Amino acid sequence: MPVWFGVAISARSQTEVLSKLQHMLHIAVAYLHHRAELLVEQRAQRVAVQFIELDVQADMRAKAISAQRHKMRRHAERSW
Repeated sequence: MPVWFGVAISARSQTEVLSKLQHMLHIAVAYLHHRAELLVEQRAQRVAVQFIELDVQADMRAKAISAQRHKMRRHAERSW
């Protein structure tokens, strides 16, 4: 009879223990895989939000510059 951790167990018990350990390992691996996918999705969302914010800021700057140029043109036309 094999001895595990100082305890003699039958082959059937050994098989059951190994089966349960394997099942627990599969659950742990599935959990870690799911967690990794979730982290990737969350990161992608943060990057998308940052990109949108940068795009909005760039658009606002472009509009401000365009308005300033338009104002300068009108002022230059009036001074002629």
